[in-house]
Amino acid sequence: MEQLSTFSGVSPNTVRELVRNLYYALEESLPDEYLEVGGRNDDGSPIIVEIDESKFGKVKYHHGHRVEGVWVVGGVQLTSQRRFFACTVSDRSQATMKDIITRFVRRGSIIRTDFWGGYLGLEDWGQEYTHQRVNHSEEYVTFDWVHTNTIEGTWNGIKMLVQARHRTVEAMPWRLVEFIWRRVHQGNHWNALLDTLANVEFDGLIGDVAPVQFIPNGRRVPAFTQHRREEEEEEQLRNTRRRVHSPVVTSDSNSESSESSEGDDSDDFNWHQ
Repeated sequence: MEQLSTFSGVSPNTVRELVRNLYYALEESLPDEYLEVGGRNDDGSPIIVEIDESKFGKVKYHHGHRVEGVWVVGGVQLTSQRRFFACTVSDRSQATMKDIITRFVRRGSIIRTDFWGGYLGLEDWGQEYTHQRVNHSEEYVTFDWVHTNTIEGTWNGIKMLVQARHRTVEAMPWRLVEFIWRRVHQGNHWNALLDTLANVEFDGLIGDVAPVQFIPNGRRVPAFTQHRREEEEEEQLRNTRRRVHSPVVTSDSNSESSESSEGDDSDDFNWHQ
């Protein structure tokens, strides 16, 4: 951020705002049909979708196993289009998995997973799914070639894109937006970006009345790369109302806090480029 600020001659806060607005535009430009996977081919045969969860974390104190970060659930369809969905989750329970899979995976798909308990009962969710599983404690490919190697390879690709300091609850949903946008426009990123900037419009100021879902007087919440249960939504709304009705602290009354936020990206989705 500091380098962009120096190069452009604008303040770091302005640069951060521009980066956020760019991510909003990337999300808004994604075609609706790319936000769902699976279903059936033109000949009626079911499309295979591999689904998996992965922990995107940071090594605490730069050593040892990963203990901080966020869980992501995602799926990729095994076609030439390689359509892909992913969203951060607060837990990997069966209820969460059902919410996500029935939202993103079309009826009639063949779904391949590991033996994680959250997938149990998948065929009884009323979507005509066929469930195929591979037990990773015993094998990575079954005798009839059931595996989740494609989605696991996709996780590796995302982890190459997303630096460790961005693997947070706040930043990760937006980096998933970026990855999906890159995949949709693979081989044509520059022209797609120009098209996005030329054609995506908002009715008002970003962060105020822009489309999809916003926290009032706060940051936008990603529409499809962050899963939150109903009780989490209600808690977020209660916290938002408390913030809206709390006294406003100006920079004059707390200059130390204002100066600290000027040079710290940790409160701005941690988007360092």
